[in-house]
Amino acid sequence: MSLPDDGERGVGLPVYEIFPDRFARAAKARRRGPWRDWDERPESPPRGRDRFGGDLRGICEHLDHVQSLGAGALYLTPIFASSSNHGYDTVSYEKIDPELGGDRAFDALARAARDRSLGLVLDGVFNHTGCEHPWFLAAKSSRRARQRSAFHFDDGGYRAWRGHSSLPEWNHSDESVRRLLYEGPASALARWTRRGATGWRLDCASDLGPQICALIRREAREAGAVDGVTGEVMSFARDWLSDGALDGVMNYVFRGAVIALVRGEIPANQAAWVLDKVAAEYPPAGLLRSWTVVGSHDTPRLSTLLGEDPGRLRLAVTLQYAYPGTPLVYYGDEIGLTGGDDPDNRRTMPWDADRWNAPLLDLYRKLGRLRSDHAALRVGGYLPLAQPGEPEIVAFARTVPEPEGLVICVANPNARRMAVKILLPLSVPDGLPLRDLLADRRTACREGFIRLELDSWDVAFLIPEPDAITGYDFFEGLRKRP
Repeated sequence: MSLPDDGERGVGLPVYEIFPDRFARAAKARRRGPWRDWDERPESPPRGRDRFGGDLRGICEHLDHVQSLGAGALYLTPIFASSSNHGYDTVSYEKIDPELGGDRAFDALARAARDRSLGLVLDGVFNHTGCEHPWFLAAKSSRRARQRSAFHFDDGGYRAWRGHSSLPEWNHSDESVRRLLYEGPASALARWTRRGATGWRLDCASDLGPQICALIRREAREAGAVDGVTGEVMSFARDWLSDGALDGVMNYVFRGAVIALVRGEIPANQAAWVLDKVAAEYPPAGLLRSWTVVGSHDTPRLSTLLGEDPGRLRLAVTLQYAYPGTPLVYYGDEIGLTGGDDPDNRRTMPWDADRWNAPLLDLYRKLGRLRSDHAALRVGGYLPLAQPGEPEIVAFARTVPEPEGLVICVANPNARRMAVKILLPLSVPDGLPLRDLLADRRTACREGFIRLELDSWDVAFLIPEPDAITGYDFFEGLRKRP
């Protein structure tokens, strides 16, 4: 797998995740069934039947907000026809859920995204389907049904995802299943890619297995999905990326380390070890194409987990934007939306700006601009800066071939101010001034070291200032050739 070219559309820019029923109703939305009031809480315990009326045209009407975050793509949780509000129990891969506006609304969203150079990543629920899918109903009704081989039946019943009887698993050894879902030009994957999808997120990729994922990835490339295939692999994913099964994964290992760090569950040196381990073991191209997760539709809301503490929130989100990969922003996290476990983490997006966490939104927008402005943050290499003498900080550098493009991240995940001194194992000229992109703060490299004072929960993004002295270039010597 080749490293991403910094010229690739959207590479390294945030992906904005939307749960369509909860994001926005179109201004002229037609009521297609009973809707809960927009400000009500989701039904609990969840049955998947409560609808709030969000739709694809509603997304079209709020793309200015998405782009204000510097996003390069949208990721939509399932939008094909299904029996539920979440869409993971597909009943037809041939049409968009009428509750979300149907096929014409998808075409409108695809056009709007394309006009704004936004990618459009769809959720490929190919491991299982819904128990109301016509193929499953036919297979269940008769042992002689031709659709019987599309599923895993035995004398005791049928195989279902994690025992949920409403989610029968597909039998991918059956050619008709592969052709329905992803194999060939008539498949759902090819059809919706031609119609405007630029990439796919594979639900339950770890259940599909690497061989099927690799086949789906190949078919997606042939269909023209320029944003590739990102798999839901929630554990350590080196082998999934090394063997070419996926272009990237949802980097939940990053999330596990960072959330535990800012909640005080693990020390800084352990979190740094995890981040360094992932960066060392994952293929660089696969890591850069992976989604760096701090929140999603499967996790409690970031603001709830961190007690709406501004310092802890700032540290978690800033590390997300500093680390290699594509930051995944779950709708509402940027404005401080709260919520616990499913279904509470799927509350509706409030569009009254007076209810937003304005400083947090400003941070997301600033970090989005920094990603856009600095190639090192988008596609740069990763250099660990963890040092035995500074076990209470997290530090690393993002590097590019041009030395002036360096970005150094130093984080203080503690409730007290700290003064740190760390070695930069790089060809950095002595005396080189460094400026913080996140605060009015400067330092310099002296004898290979930098000194820095960090407030509690503080993070610095340091970049070189090679022209700080008029008429002198600190990097001139590194550029000289005989």
